[in-house]
Amino acid sequence: MPLYKATAQGQVQMTAKEESDFLAEQSERDSVPNKKAKIRALINEEKKSKENKGVTVNGVLYSTDFTSRLELSNAYIYLVRNPQGTVNLESKDGDIVELNMAGIEAVFDAVNSYISSVAIARKTHFENVRLLNKDNVDSYDVKSLWP
Repeated sequence: MPLYKATAQGQVQMTAKEESDFLAEQSERDSVPNKKAKIRALINEEKKSKENKGVTVNGVLYSTDFTSRLELSNAYIYLVRNPQGTVNLESKDGDIVELNMAGIEAVFDAVNSYISSVAIARKTHFENVRLLNKDNVDSYDVKSLWP
């Protein structure tokens, strides 16, 4: 079956060379390495989504995005240096929660444990992608394995 290209004169049949070049380009675009690269990009998108999901501690949903983790770390450091003090931490819903050292440790541990499990899932995905081949690359599920 001949291939056609669009020109100013309308649809024109491709020459044998044009057809060969077009098919080679299509083959390269659909190659296993290119598919793996697309899968890795999807894994990174899923990781970012999971990192921003949040965790619940004692009935309060706390943010787990990068900025919130920095604020949490600063609050933790403050209480390490001032163990009798308290800090106000914003929940993901926007409520302000007053926490002492035990409270901040519970949130700190839960958030960091969750983020660590997201990193482990990403690492496992990347290891799995390295093993993909032409027979299974199209069926890889980037939505699995996440916490």
